[in-house]
Amino acid sequence: ADNFGKHIKEGGLTTSQIRNVFGEMRRIQMNGYPSQKTSFLLLKPKLAYAVKRNENDGLKDFYKFFEIAYDSVDTKDATSGPKHFKNMIELTEAVLAYHKYYGGKE
Repeated sequence: ADNFGKHIKEGGLTTSQIRNVFGEMRRIQMNGYPSQKTSFLLLKPKLAYAVKRNENDGLKDFYKFFEIAYDSVDTKDATSGPKHFKNMIELTEAVLAYHKYYGGKE
């Protein structure tokens, strides 16, 4: 998370761009992952759209990271899915924190 946070900051990714995704993930978590599965499934296409619209290297790299984490969440298993989602949130939060630490701008 440390090295990646620094890398995406240098690629031009803003804190706001990460927070848009992270905020939606927190809303899903607060409303209960199992009942918000559709919202979760829409995160990846929304981020892909943002990547195409903004065209910066930091956002492209963040999308690659997000895609790996997203694909590791088991959306079919009611036991492990929420745990995987929680891990994804914690990892994204760490990346966001390091991005901001290294001077990520709003």
